[in-house]
Amino acid sequence: GEVRIADNEKILTVDRKGTVEILPYNEAINKNEENSVVKRNVRLTSSIIGGVHSFKGWSFADGSYTDNTMVHNFDGDVLLGCGNFMFKEGTGCKEITGYSSIVDVKEVPESGSTDFPLLLDDLAAKRGKLYALKLRSGKYAVIEIGTFTSTSSFTSGESFELTFYYKYQPSGSRIF
Repeated sequence: GEVRIADNEKILTVDRKGTVEILPYNEAINKNEENSVVKRNVRLTSSIIGGVHSFKGWSFADGSYTDNTMVHNFDGDVLLGCGNFMFKEGTGCKEITGYSSIVDVKEVPESGSTDFPLLLDDLAAKRGKLYALKLRSGKYAVIEIGTFTSTSSFTSGESFELTFYYKYQPSGSRIF
């Protein structure tokens, strides 16, 4: 058999510290230790159409998209350029292994090398790969690469799309 729960149906939850709460199902599945934030399926796009560049970025702290026309000194923490997935200057990035998905990541390394930039050609092959980020703000995030597509035509130019999942820790802790 299969049990299906409505998003707003309340369930009993117990965290690792023994705290018991009654939460709506949709909140409980997204709740993490240390008040980290989980977001699913962020979609970044970029394009060059008729010589006009358009790049979508993402700000972890605000949980919002940024619109950019340049890849240098862009707004947000990450950006999908036309050629690479970029991190804001000063952001540390390290691939993490040993997890089947972002849901399993409970703590990230303190620091690591900067694997910067991630080339678009590699992103399709990196689907499901996990990366720990130490942002310029000193906060931590984890991203899991989702889907990546690129299209090119003489009339419509080039366009790229990347989806990723993330966890963001606003407290500055490495524990999620």
